[in-house]
Amino acid sequence: MTRRSSRIRSLIAVVLFATVLAAPAIARAIPSESLSWVRTYAGPNDIPIFEKAPIPVGGAFNAVSFADASNGWAVGVRVDNAGQIPGTPSAFFAYTNDGGSTWTSGTVAAAGIYELNGVDALTSTDVWAVGNGGTIVHWNGISWSKITVSGWPASKAFRGVSFADAVHGWAVGDGRGVVYTSDGGAAWSIISAPGTGVLNAVAARSATSALAVGDGGQIKALSGTSVTNRATIGNTP
Repeated sequence: MTRRSSRIRSLIAVVLFATVLAAPAIARAIPSESLSWVRTYAGPNDIPIFEKAPIPVGGAFNAVSFADASNGWAVGVRVDNAGQIPGTPSAFFAYTNDGGSTWTSGTVAAAGIYELNGVDALTSTDVWAVGNGGTIVHWNGISWSKITVSGWPASKAFRGVSFADAVHGWAVGDGRGVVYTSDGGAAWSIISAPGTGVLNAVAARSATSALAVGDGGQIKALSGTSVTNRATIGNTP
């Protein structure tokens, strides 16, 4: 036996011995039930055209929210004529009332909306979504309606929305802009006008407090009247 083969066998023996010793610890670390993902929604279908090839349809979801164990919404963008550039985008949503086993999709037919970026489901009949062009839309259980924020630039999108209860909520977006409602979304006030940067998400903690996060590692503390810098993670301002 050569010296090299002897060393290889010795290393194999050490590895096997270490594996035997580690086996109980590994067994304790692995859950008894393995986790897996099940695909429940395949995305928007192609549009069939009689005696012609179907028109390709693309889609992307940007956010999801459940009001309870059964009722949930996912929102994003649907692009018809996806084989062409740029295609025809529209605000897209999918809804489930059986805990996500099956989904029904549709588009929000309000003028000027082509993408939804955030959603917050309070109940099955009280759902808020935000998107491009300063869009805020509300689902009442029957249809979507569009709410306009006075003074918000049409070039600035909303990226996230969160309600503490049925009355108090925040929406955040481009330019680190923030809007707030205290009347269930009937009216929204700008408490931080869009400038530079982006706030991507917000989480309401109470009727008077929320936290928002955004580009450059920004964490902002929000109230109904002000925006305060809470932290900047990293070196980017």
